[in-house]
Amino acid sequence: MYYLSRRDLLRWGIASGGAAALAGALRNSRGDSLPSSPPTTPFVLELLPGRGIPPVKQTVAPFPTLRDTGDTVNPDGTKPFHVSGPRTVPKNTAFYKIHTREVAHTFHPQLPPNQLWGYDGSIPGPTIVSRSGTPQLVRFFNDLPQNDPVGIGEPINAIHRHGGFQAPEDDGYPLDTFSSGQSRDYFYPNRPDEGLQQNEHSTLWYHDHSIDVTGPNVYRGLAGFYPNFNSLDTGNESDYPPALGLPSGEFDIGLVLQDRQFDKNGFLIFDSFDHNGFIGDKFLVNGLIQPYLQVARRKYRFRVLNGSNPEQRAGLRRDRHRLAPARAPRLGEALPHRTGGTGGGDRRLQPYLAQRRDLPREPAATN
Repeated sequence: MYYLSRRDLLRWGIASGGAAALAGALRNSRGDSLPSSPPTTPFVLELLPGRGIPPVKQTVAPFPTLRDTGDTVNPDGTKPFHVSGPRTVPKNTAFYKIHTREVAHTFHPQLPPNQLWGYDGSIPGPTIVSRSGTPQLVRFFNDLPQNDPVGIGEPINAIHRHGGFQAPEDDGYPLDTFSSGQSRDYFYPNRPDEGLQQNEHSTLWYHDHSIDVTGPNVYRGLAGFYPNFNSLDTGNESDYPPALGLPSGEFDIGLVLQDRQFDKNGFLIFDSFDHNGFIGDKFLVNGLIQPYLQVARRKYRFRVLNGSNPEQRAGLRRDRHRLAPARAPRLGEALPHRTGGTGGGDRRLQPYLAQRRDLPREPAATN
């Protein structure tokens, strides 16, 4: 877990960003020998629509659904597990088409363009907005090159809508991949599990989930936001109660926080030997290294997503000149006695409602 204070977010967190990038030959490296990334000047790039703030995906005309492909050979030698026939969808289903393709991406003007993979060529991918009660059918096309010279990730796809309720064949099971030149349909019913209001979707995200290469494929750029609205969180701040009236439209902004490492020439490095993920020395927000955001004097809604690779729970506390690692105690864990005294009583953590000045970040375990 990483702790960012609000001041940190303003000074270097929200100012940090940069989509994964790369170009050239194989640049995989062991974590214990990774060079420091080249220096970059903070607060150079502004988060703008089309540059850091992705477009909202629009619907297309309904189309016949297809049978899932089942002939992709995965890195571990397996083939897709869930192979279903064409989906039968309700009449009110909204249809979408998204193409996964290669894109030259500039994440800071002091570094060269890098070859990434993006949904519709966007970093992050286009935002897919859902609404409870309106099903969606999304067809993802794999337009990635079969022979990729970069050497980070594999050009296979399996799309997982993280945090959503959907059938197994539509959940992005790691084995259910499809290759370059193929596509797969994903049906999302967009209704809360068991019809319970507490199971309503909220801020979801979608990302590649392919067996053995989820981490490098997401590191390469395959991730996007998938927010959901309902009768309380309506997506319109002008709606009357019981609607929550949360900031909407251009004032509802998703921020995906990531970290990356670059070689001396400014090309992305991925440590394929660290199966817990490694922490890069460049903090990224929405595909840009240390950007800034011009804001109006009003309320905003920031949907903050930790899209980093590492699985380990660690902490970062603000030291005078640097961030020092510190492990955060878990709920219910006994706390050590740091001072003298009798040491009596139960010193385990218990849940309690309180304000805080820092922001915990929990990795989504994409490796």
